[in-house]
Amino acid sequence: MNIYFTRAANLDLEIINSYLSQNWGLNSRLKFESKLGHILNLLLSNSKLGILENIDKNIYSILVHKHIRVYYRLTTKKIIILSIFDVRQNPNLRPT
Repeated sequence: MNIYFTRAANLDLEIINSYLSQNWGLNSRLKFESKLGHILNLLLSNSKLGILENIDKNIYSILVHKHIRVYYRLTTKKIIILSIFDVRQNPNLRPT
């Protein structure tokens, strides 16, 4: 199984990394990237590790940090990262 990022997820990641670098410094950004990498490796081992958010669309989410949740879709051969979402945002914007 492989992991793929949508354009939206890549943009989310760029925004989060930029914010962390500018406001909290390089170390904070690197710690976040390490946590995200760890979560992605866990998903490769057990793709249903997250919470099932939408049964019809097969969308799951998993918490990376207390403010950041990754939404992903499972297919038979891949994990598609849909969004890296700051949970402090409007919950109606979630990709479910």
